[in-house]
Amino acid sequence: SNIFINTKIKYTYKDYLEHLKLTKEYAKNNSNYKLKINNKNIFKNINIHIINNTQVIISKEKNPNIHFVIYHPTLIKAIESFK
Repeated sequence: SNIFINTKIKYTYKDYLEHLKLTKEYAKNNSNYKLKINNKNIFKNINIHIINNTQVIISKEKNPNIHFVIYHPTLIKAIESFK
């Protein structure tokens, strides 16, 4: 999608903390939603989303935006267990 090309989205640290708080609450109230927080700061500018053990989406946020969607069960399991 070209929706974010050359567009910077303002997301302050305060916004992040509120988003994180709401995400934790959502995970607490929805047993089918799992949240794992990695405080090691290994990845910067990369998000990893695991969806129902059926796919993994790896996204690099800054230009150029890159998104990988992984459907292979062995790769999904490996990414899920990554520490």
